[in-house]
This record gives sequence, structure tokens and C-alpha cells, in this order.
Amino acid sequence: NSQRLYLQFLVERLDEILQQIKLEETLDLEVLEALGTAFKETREKELAIETYQTLLDYARQQENLIQEEQALSEMGQVYLSWLDYQAAAQVYEELLETQQQIKLLRTEGILPPPPPPQVNAEGETINQPSEVKSLQDLSFIYGQLEQPLKSIAAKERLVGYYSQLQNFQPLPDLKLSIGLDYEKLGQLQQASQNYQEAYTVATTIQQLANASDALGRLARLYRSQNQTQTAIELYQAQLLIEQQSYNFYGMMNVYDNMGQVYFDQKAYQRALAAYQQGLQVAQQLKFRED
Repeated sequence: NSQRLYLQFLVERLDEILQQIKLEETLDLEVLEALGTAFKETREKELAIETYQTLLDYARQQENLIQEEQALSEMGQVYLSWLDYQAAAQVYEELLETQQQIKLLRTEGILPPPPPPQVNAEGETINQPSEVKSLQDLSFIYGQLEQPLKSIAAKERLVGYYSQLQNFQPLPDLKLSIGLDYEKLGQLQQASQNYQEAYTVATTIQQLANASDALGRLARLYRSQNQTQTAIELYQAQLLIEQQSYNFYGMMNVYDNMGQVYFDQKAYQRALAAYQQGLQVAQQLKFRED
């Protein structure tokens, strides 16, 4: 930051090396990979993309899917770091197609299994391309692009992947996120279904916070459709979970929501009782007492 002129000279020299290598009959892949890292470090987006595109073109000429996967992964990360979500989405879609081909060839025994995780000098695991990480990044990208349907598609593939491995821990978060995407689309039935599934899995694996969140979102949906009795029943169930997990802040919010529903129903005595219980918790917390 304090030596911009030296940085400019450095980038110019790196660019000269890149252009020289591209003219050679046999590409030096090791140097190209190092150049890609250097351009990322110096925040030279276009030169980084040019470097990884060169690696990608070479990998496709050689029909080397592993190198193609690596080049696409690096390119996608560059676009993602620059918040260029449209370009990142296109690259990640290509990356997922490549990873599907690799998966199929490994299943058939044509390609060897993936190598064990690599560790750097500091003992930290180096991130390697994987279908799961690509789907996670892609669901995030489509969320940023406000394309809920495509985001849902990526998350549903993640749900299928984790379910196949019987790894249920990530499922409640995914189902809650999918439900929210359906809400954005105005598809409340599908949103409700995903919230119910999130609640079921969360209670099974004792993720009480996610179970409570799912009930709260369901109650909000029913309130929006004027099904206040069902909303109250959901809030009562949510209250039990908050009490079970000793979440006083959550209890206070549930009492507040119940009070609002009763007030809208003009059931003023019940509303008063709910607000008084909420106030007692607020006084204990010394928060939101007013």
C-alpha cells in the first residue's frame, strides 16, 4: 500500500512473463499457477483471469478434467472475490458439470479417487475443489443475484448429497434457507413444507435453535394468512423449546409475538397476560423493558 510504484513494476514484470509463456510451444504449468497466485495477491483481476483461462484452455486441449476443475475453481474464486457474481455463476456452473464428469469417471474406475487433503506450512488444510464447496458457493452467488429458484436448485442438491451420506447436521440450516427462498417467490406452501422439514430434522438431532427458528417462521406464515389459532399453537410450541434451552431472549420474543396475535384478535386479556410474561423476562434481562 505504501509502495505503489514498486507494485506497478512488479505487475508489469509478471505480465511480461505471462505473455512470454503463452507464446511457448509447451506451457510451463507450474509457473502459470504461480502467476495466477501472484495476480490474485496483487489484486489484478483481469490478469488473474487471463492466466487461469490459459490454464483452462490447455487442460481442455489435453482432455485433463482434474486440471480443468482446478482452473475453473481458481477462476470462480477470482470473480467471487471481486463480487462479479454474474461471471462467477457461469464459471461455477461449468465447474459443477466438470465435477459431475469426474465423479462418474471415478465411479467407473477410470480416474483415481481424490487425493487426501493437503496441509500448508502452518498446518492449515488447503481448500481443494469439491462438488459440495461449488454448490455452497453457487447457492450464495444466486442469493446475491436475487435468483431464488437457482439458489434453491443448488441447495436441494446439497440436501441430497448430505442425506446420501446420512450427515443430517447441515440439513436444518439448508431447509430454513430454502424455505426463505420460496417465501421470496411467494410460494408459501413450499416454504411451509421446508420449514416443517427443518423443524423435524432439527428436533431429531437436538438443534434446538434451528427448531425454534423453524416454528417461528411457520407461525409468521400462518399469521400472514390470518390463521391466528394455528400461529398461537406454533408460538406455544416454540416457547417450550426456548424454555427447554433456557433461551430467555427467545422466550421474551415469543411472548411478544403471542401478545401481538392476541391483540389483533381483540383477545385483550390474553394479550395482556402474554405481554406481562414478556415484561418479566425483559426485566430479568434488563433489555427492552420499555
